Amino acid sequence: MTDLLRELEDAVVIDFESDPIRSRPHYPPEPCGVAIKYGAKPARYFAWGHHGHQNPHNFTEGLAALRAAWACGRPLLFHNAKFDLAVAVEFPVTRLGLPLPAWNRIHDTIPLLFLLDPRADTYSLKPSAERLLHQPPEERDAVIDWLVEHQPVAGVKLSRAPKGEHYAGAYIAWAPPEIVGPYCIGDVDRTRALALWAAPQILRLDMVAAYDRERRILPVVMDMERRGIRVAHDRLRADLADAEFTLLELDVWLRQRLGIGDSANLDSGNELAAALIACGAATPASLGVTPKSGKPQTNKDAFARGINDPQLNAVLRYRGALAKITGTFMAPWAATAAQAGGRIFTTWNSTRTSHDDGNAGARTGRFSSMPNFQNVPQEVRPLFACAAEPQLPPPPFALPPLPLVRGYILPELGHVLCGRDFTSQELRVLAHYEDDVVAQAYRDNPGLDLHQHVADTLCARGYTNLVRRQVKILHFAVIYGVGIGHLAELLGCPVAEARAILNAYYGEFPSIKALGADTRARWRRGEVVTTWGGRVYPPEPPRLVDGRLRGFEYRAINVIVQGSSADLTKEAMIAYAEIDDGSAPLILTVHDELVVTAPQDRWVGVMERLREAMNRDRLDVPMLSSGYYGESWSAGIPCD
Repeated sequence: MTDLLRELEDAVVIDFESDPIRSRPHYPPEPCGVAIKYGAKPARYFAWGHHGHQNPHNFTEGLAALRAAWACGRPLLFHNAKFDLAVAVEFPVTRLGLPLPAWNRIHDTIPLLFLLDPRADTYSLKPSAERLLHQPPEERDAVIDWLVEHQPVAGVKLSRAPKGEHYAGAYIAWAPPEIVGPYCIGDVDRTRALALWAAPQILRLDMVAAYDRERRILPVVMDMERRGIRVAHDRLRADLADAEFTLLELDVWLRQRLGIGDSANLDSGNELAAALIACGAATPASLGVTPKSGKPQTNKDAFARGINDPQLNAVLRYRGALAKITGTFMAPWAATAAQAGGRIFTTWNSTRTSHDDGNAGARTGRFSSMPNFQNVPQEVRPLFACAAEPQLPPPPFALPPLPLVRGYILPELGHVLCGRDFTSQELRVLAHYEDDVVAQAYRDNPGLDLHQHVADTLCARGYTNLVRRQVKILHFAVIYGVGIGHLAELLGCPVAEARAILNAYYGEFPSIKALGADTRARWRRGEVVTTWGGRVYPPEPPRLVDGRLRGFEYRAINVIVQGSSADLTKEAMIAYAEIDDGSAPLILTVHDELVVTAPQDRWVGVMERLREAMNRDRLDVPMLSSGYYGESWSAGIPCD
C-alpha cells in the first residue's frame, strides 16, 4: 500500500456543522457540532449548539473530542479543509482555538476531485458522492424536510431552493441533533469513501506531487484570508459616491442623446443596439450581424467599431469602463471594508471549487478571489481628447479620470508594499515546452523581450509595419487558440494580412507551430496533456455550439501554458512562505504577481527573499521577475 493510500485509510475524518456561513469579518461561523470518524470505525456526532433543542453534549465534550483527534498524530481528512480548519483554528471566533496542523497532516477531497476532473459541474460533497459513488443524499432530505416544515428561525422563511437567499440547509443549526447527526455522519463517511476512491487514480496518474502542492499552499491561503488587506476606506467610499453620481449623469445624457426613456436598460446590449440604430448612430451593418440569430452584434468590439458618432462612442466606452470598475472592484471592496474596520477580507480559491451559490475558481488552477482581485487594471488610459487619443472629441461635461483602484490598497501601518511580477511568465512556459529556437533565445539572453525580438525578426523579413503591440496580440492568439478572423480584428488588418503575418511567424518559429499541432493531435487521439506541475488534463469533449458540433483541441496548448503558470506561481508562494520569518506576509496574488506588506526598515531584505522565491530555476529557460515597492499598490517604485 502506498503512503497516500495508507494515510487516507488511517485518517481521522472531521466535519463541522455550524450557523449560516457569512463573509468575513463574520467568518468563520459558530459551530453547533462536529462529526469525527477514526479510519473505518463508525463516526460519532458531538452536538452542543443546536438552537432551541436539547443538545446531547456540551461544548467541553466536543472540544475534548477535537483535541484528542488533533493530538493522536494521525492524518486529518476534510471535504473543504479550508472551512473546517478555519472553524477549528481561529480562536476566539469559534471558541475552539486549536493549532493549525502541519500541511502534511491535512488531506482534502476537493483538490483530489479537482485534479481528477478539472471540468466537473460541481465539487460539493453530496452531489460528488452521488455521481461517483452512487450514494444518494438521503440524510440531507430529512434535514431539509424538517427545517421547511417547522420554520424554526424567527423572521426567516426557509426554502428548499439551494441557491435561494434563505436555503434551509444553511440553517442546519436550528434542526434537532437527532436529525443532523445522521446527516453529518453521512458526510464524513462520504468524505472518506471519496478519498479512497480518488487516491488510486491520483497514484495511477502520477499526480501525488500536484496534490501535495495544493496541500502545501493551504496554510498560505488561510493566512491571507485571515489577515485581510488594509484599504484606504474613506477615500474609496468618497470616490465611489462620486463615480456613482457620474454614472447617473451619464445615463441622463445618454437617454437624451439616444431619445429613449427611463425604462430603457442601457446595460442591455440588445436594447442599446436598437436605440443606436433608431437614432442613426449605428447600423446593423456597422455593428455586424450574428449569423445564428440575424440580430446586430452587441459586444464591446461591435459597439467600438460600429458607432459613427465619436463623442457618443467615447461616452459609452467611458461609462462601460467606469461601471465595471465600480461594480467589480470599488463597490464590493467598500462593502466589505465598511463591515471590517477598513479591511478587505478575500476568499481565495487555489482550484476550482463549489459553494452553495455556485462554482468558483479557474479550471486551469489559477487563483481566483471574492471580492475580485484578478482583473484589477494596472493603469487607466484616457478616453477623450488627449495626447494619447486626440481623435476623440471632448466629453459632454466635465468627467473625472477613471479611478485607479490599485491605489486604494495599502500596506500595514509602518510598512510598505513590496511586489514582484514574473517577467513574461506565459511566454517562458511556452518556450520551455517549445525547447528550440525560442527557448535558446531566452537562454542566450534571460532578459529578452520576446515580443520585440519577434517584431524585429519579422520586420527584417519585410513586415516593416509590424510593431511590438501587434506581436503581443499574436503571441497570445497562439496561446489562446484564437481563430484567424478574430486575430485579424485584434490586429486591425484584413484576414489575408493576418494570415500572412501568422504564416511568417510560424515560418520563423516552426517549433511553436509544431507544439500547437502536437497538443491538438494529442487531444484528438483521446490522450491527456500535462502541466509543468504534473496536473493531467484529458481532452475537452466536443459540444454543440450554434447548432453544430464543435471540438476544442485548440485549447490544449492554453491548458498547458496557463496550467503550468498556475503551478509555478503556487510554487513561488510556497517558497516565499517557507523562507519568510512572518514579519512580511503575502497579502495578494494576481496571476503572475505576488504582493507582500513589509516593515519600512526591512523591505530590501524582503524583496531579496521574494526575488529568490520567484526566480528559482524551475523551467528549462530562465525565470525572472521585476519588483516594486511603495505606499500603495499603485505607487510602486521599480526596483530590481
